[in-house]
Amino acid sequence: MLQAQDEAIRKADKPREDSNDGDAELGSELLKRLQKMEGIWYSDDFYGSHGREWVQISATLVGAGTSSLVAVKVSGDANVPSGYETWRTRGLPDMGGASVPAQIQIRSDVRDPNGFSWIPGAVMLVADDQIAVTVSRALFSFTGHFFKHTIGEGE
Repeated sequence: MLQAQDEAIRKADKPREDSNDGDAELGSELLKRLQKMEGIWYSDDFYGSHGREWVQISATLVGAGTSSLVAVKVSGDANVPSGYETWRTRGLPDMGGASVPAQIQIRSDVRDPNGFSWIPGAVMLVADDQIAVTVSRALFSFTGHFFKHTIGEGE
């Protein structure tokens, strides 16, 4: 009995002959991209008069093979408090490439605890440590910038 279990374990640990090294490389490249984008980021201009605000950016799967970025406020304000999503993308941006569609969460009336809504926008990876987020409304468009926080960096 134990011999049969050992044999089954050895077979499971053996790489499949039909496995594709290209898939592993693709997965490795995707992982590297995600690691560059995930982390603590800050913006001094996206949230207006509220000053510097911090977000935690994470990658998440939204469907079969589709990833997105989600930014959650670490420091918040009356419009979007700490712990709430502030923006999310549909897809992952490529550095220096085209922007990807995004949704930006807003709350027009801070006295309404359920008054959150989403407006269209776009996210572009400008550099390894800089993301541009654009909000698009009927009569107005605004772009703010987020910078990746590095260890040892002060405010």
